[in-house]
Amino acid sequence: MATVVLEKVVKEFPGGVIAVREIDLRISDAEFVVLVGPSGCGKSTTLRMVAGLEEITRGTIRIDDRVVNGIPPKDRDIAMLRFFAPDTEGRAIGAGAGAPAA
Repeated sequence: MATVVLEKVVKEFPGGVIAVREIDLRISDAEFVVLVGPSGCGKSTTLRMVAGLEEITRGTIRIDDRVVNGIPPKDRDIAMLRFFAPDTEGRAIGAGAGAPAA
C-alpha cells in the first residue's frame, strides 16, 4: 500500500473546460476512500490523473513522497478499478457501510 497526496491539482481540457479545480487530498496507507458526486464533477478524471492515465494541468501528485507528475502509468505501481453500475452504486455504498445489500 502507499500514501497518495494531491496538492492543488487542476485538470483543464482544451477550450478552457475545468474538470478538476485545485483538489487537495491525502489518502493514508491502508485507508479506504470513496469519491462520490454527480456526473461530470471530476471523480473519474481525478482517479485517472492519480493512475497516470490523464495528464494534470497544474499541481502535484505524490505516491509515497515520490512526485509522479509525468511518470507513465506502468511505472506508478497503482491500479484503478470501477466495479459498480450507476444503478447499484447507492446500494453498494450502503452495503460497504454495514447496511445489508439488496
